[in-house]
Parts: sequence; C-alpha cells; structure tokens
Amino acid sequence: MNVLFNVMSGRGHTQAGLRLASELRAKGHQVTFLCWQDAVEEFRVEGFSTVLYAENILPDSTTCPASTEGAAAQHLSDSVASRQLKKETLFESYLDHIVNGELDSRIKSVSPDVFVFDSFLWANALRAQFLGIPVVSLSIPMAFRANTKIPPVTSARKLSGKVVDQCAICFDWLKLEVRNFCISSPLLWFSRQYRHPSRFHHLTSVYGQLAKQSGRSARRNHDYVLTEFGPRLCVPEIVCAPRDLQFAANVTDPRVYWGNYVDQNRRESQGRTVDLDPDKPWVYCSLGTESQFYPHAKKFFRAIVEASRLKPEWQWILSAPDGVLDSSQQLPENLQVSNWWPQIQILKNATVMVTYGGINSILEGVEFEVPMVIVPGARDQPGNAARAESSGIAQTIPMRKIRGTALVSVVQHCAQSQSMQKCLTQIRASIHQNSVVQPAIDLIESAGLNPLSGTLNSDRLVYRKWGRRELNEWNP
Repeated sequence: MNVLFNVMSGRGHTQAGLRLASELRAKGHQVTFLCWQDAVEEFRVEGFSTVLYAENILPDSTTCPASTEGAAAQHLSDSVASRQLKKETLFESYLDHIVNGELDSRIKSVSPDVFVFDSFLWANALRAQFLGIPVVSLSIPMAFRANTKIPPVTSARKLSGKVVDQCAICFDWLKLEVRNFCISSPLLWFSRQYRHPSRFHHLTSVYGQLAKQSGRSARRNHDYVLTEFGPRLCVPEIVCAPRDLQFAANVTDPRVYWGNYVDQNRRESQGRTVDLDPDKPWVYCSLGTESQFYPHAKKFFRAIVEASRLKPEWQWILSAPDGVLDSSQQLPENLQVSNWWPQIQILKNATVMVTYGGINSILEGVEFEVPMVIVPGARDQPGNAARAESSGIAQTIPMRKIRGTALVSVVQHCAQSQSMQKCLTQIRASIHQNSVVQPAIDLIESAGLNPLSGTLNSDRLVYRKWGRRELNEWNP
C-alpha cells in the first residue's frame, strides 16, 4: 500500500508523523512525505522519499509568517500598504497552487492508496478527496470542538468539579466562536492576520472557498467541525496524544488516540553535555524552537538566570536562542546555555524539566518520569499544561508572572514530590499499555484497502466508526 503523508513543518508536528510512518514502513508499506522545502532534510535523513510542493512560492523556507514579515520590514522605503500587498500576493499564489492542478499533480505522482494529513492541512486533504483518494487526519494538538464538558485546549482552565464549570466552559467556547467569526469576516480582511500558508487553517471562510472549488460541501457538523484552530474535516482521525492526558468527561469521542511515540533512540548530537556537572541535580529549561513568538519569553529567560543564582547547588541547563541573554551579564557557573541541547539525553538524567508545554516535550517528560514545571506560551500549551497539572505530573506558572524566586520554589516542590513521581510512573505505564500504535495503523490500512471507508460523500459519512449517530453524539 502506498501511503502519502503531509504534515506541517516543525519538529512539534513532524515527530509523531515520522514515528507513525516508520511503523507503517516496518509493516511493508511504501511511505512518502509531501512537504514544503524547509522540511525535506528532516524526512530524508530518516530514509523517506519526499515530494515537494509550492517550492516556487516558498523557496527559502519562508513558511513562517514572521519570516515573511521580517523580510518585508527590511525594505524600509515600502509603505504599509505595499508590504500588505506582498503578503496578500504570496497567499493568493499559494491558494492558486492548491486548486490549479499543480498540487494535484504532486499528490498523484506517487499514486497513493491513502492520504494521511496534518489536521491543519485540510486544504490539501480536500484536493486528495477531489482526486478520489481516501484521507485520514493526524491531529497533533488535543483539539476538540465546542461542548459543555471539556474546555478548549487553548484555555488554561481546569475542571474543578463545580457546577459553574459548565458555564465557564461554554463561555470559553463562545469566545472562540466570536474570534473565528472576526478573523474570517470580510470586514477584517485588510488585517491579513492569518492569510499565510502556515496560518490559514484558522479561516473558515477560506475552507468554504476551497471546498467549493474541490467539489465538496461545507456543512458544519457534517463535513467539518469548528475547533480551537479553525475547521477540521470530519474524516477518520488519529489524535497524536494519549487519552490519559485528556480531561475525564462523559463526552463521546470516537477518534483513535495514540501518544506512545517518543523515540528514545532519536539521532542527537551529544552537544555540550560534557560540560554538565553529573554530581548536581539537573534542571532542564526550554521554550522549544519558537520562543520568539511568545510575548513574555524574555521574562522566562531572566527568571532562569535569577533562579540559577539562587540555587547554585543545582545544575541549570537552558536552551535559548543566540543573543536573547544580556551579553554584558556574567552568568552563574552552574548555568549552561546553548541554542540546542540533545533533549532525550538530557532528560535521561534530569531531575526536573521546566518546559513551555508542547505535547511532545510533555510526553518525553512522562517517558523518562521527569516532573515538570510548565510555563505555557501560546497555542495549545495552556490547555496541555492544565491537563498535565490535573493529571498530577506537573505544576504550572503563567509566563507573564514568572520570577526566579517562585520558580525555585516550584522546582524544589516537583523534585521532592513523591505523589508527582507516582503519577508519572502510573501514566507512563498506562500509555505503554493502552496507547499502542496498532489501532492507528489499522485505521490507515482500513482507509487505504477499503477506499470507501475513509471518504465522505455529499449525504453521509460512510466510515464504520463515523456513522451519523456517532457524529451526532460527538457534536451535540
């Protein structure tokens, strides 16, 4: 069976896809990745063939909005209107590439039996459906949809068991509905906030446009559901997270959860680990690879430096971009800073991890049973933090409020907490026992070997787990 994968660029999105692709390859399936140019090397180094798309539109890895804006900002003589026009031209060129046959030809070039796509890349999945190819969605965040029992994954709200929870959750989802209306409204078109290849998955209006051009209907709660990150296709779906981390609520969710994909043998350079003191407890601190997008990131880095001064008996290990720390400031001897650390190797010896709350980092912390202090930045990180704290495996600190003294106190609590260690051991065991990959593989094989099982016609869902009754239960 030929399987074509299509995942967003960036380690946060590719890690689960690569592991699932490796499992499929081990079972004898041919796997290829459809990707932007900036992700080619990441897939090829793992031995996968790649098919590029939009390489003439995004030739220099400018898949991040900040890169495009930064490039435009260099032309100081350009007016605001001119820079906005350049961004809009880029976006319109990308949309044209999707529907003018160029993307279709790349998809057909490998004759896929099934198309496995990142849920953010629903535009490409619409084209695969247009070509008659069954599709299966990979949801990297634990995104859900409007309901009265589970708060959005973009919210830091935790379930308290009180009656007011239901009203508060409804209000959280209502705010997202208003936000989605505003960003998709023609009245705010001029802002172009989400009109970029890596961001337009938020725009329901663009979904309707592309669905129509792809011969698909666009009925909410039938063809798509509205989630924290915009529309998501109602197709067979694999959630790349363990069900253990989702809030326990009596809500029908027929999706396949799979969160046991941490690769302990991941290729990693040893880096500067030789400089770390093995006789001190290690506190590993990282905001991931996109800390520049978090408005309070500098507070986080300053707090780490302050905390390392307050606790010289601990070995502090900080991952920070070049130039983010004050070069005139003398750093403590017990603080080692680098723009990259071999995270798997570090976590094997770490006492506590201070992390931003990405799902991959949380799963790696669980895998090595490292207590976590989560300082969420944006996107799904507040919700991940709330779920991890409710599971007893982490403590959270808002990034805007982080201070060195408070961080030391929380880190010390996590390092000494026997209950947290017990929860980590229990959740790790549950993930290894229940979050196995076989149901995800079965789902993909079922879609590829039985073409009707993964497609959506104009009247009804025909996938066996997604009958009309189940969909209605999932979308009350």
